[in-house]
Amino acid sequence: MLSEAVYLNVENSYLSAMKSFLDEAGIESLALTALECRDAPADGFLHRGNLSIAQSLDFARFVLREEAWGKLVVPGKAYVHFGYDYYMYIGVPSKCERSIAIARDLGLFVERIRSPHLRQQPFR
Repeated sequence: MLSEAVYLNVENSYLSAMKSFLDEAGIESLALTALECRDAPADGFLHRGNLSIAQSLDFARFVLREEAWGKLVVPGKAYVHFGYDYYMYIGVPSKCERSIAIARDLGLFVERIRSPHLRQQPFR
């Protein structure tokens, strides 16, 4: 069984990697779309419009804990999507080699694949 300390370390690694990619790509805010809530605290995201990076990280924490689900997007420019089993899909307009190295140093696997949550048009 996974201890709370180990879980929080992994969760924080995902959030650190997400922040690194968004910072390196110059993304300052994201829109929350397709929101699904399981717990009341995530309802606070319903009427916020664009989320700052800090708010986006808070929302991502809810998703990683399976308390909510949604997509974070900058239409035509960037996205953060979430899948099962701690999959996080980050699409940004630059290669972000520094962030790839940071994610790997954090023990995360980085692959260049298209998010399965994208429709035909990129970054939706």
